Amino acid sequence: GAGILAAATLFVTITGILAADAYNQATNREDAPEVIIDELAGQWIALIILPLDLLWFAAAFVLFRFFDITKIGPVGMAEQLSGGVGIMADDIIAGLLTALCLWGAGQIFFGF
Repeated sequence: GAGILAAATLFVTITGILAADAYNQATNREDAPEVIIDELAGQWIALIILPLDLLWFAAAFVLFRFFDITKIGPVGMAEQLSGGVGIMADDIIAGLLTALCLWGAGQIFFGF
């Protein structure tokens, strides 16, 4: 379950930093829309602590997209980092914020 997803997320995050940096250098394009490994890593971060339930996954998707699109607070600040780290960082922070919000909702409403 969660351990496997956490390990896979760590692998995808490290690979994503390296790949996004290489792509950025080869194309001279910052956060190119065809680079989606950052979205994958961020979404997986949000899912690590959630129950295996379609409604929780849907909530994670919607909330992650909200943070990713609005670039609110630390998400926007993380995007200012350079290279592959910057490309990945905003989605990682969006995933962490999503996980934190949904964990809080789970604690308050469902006691998990």
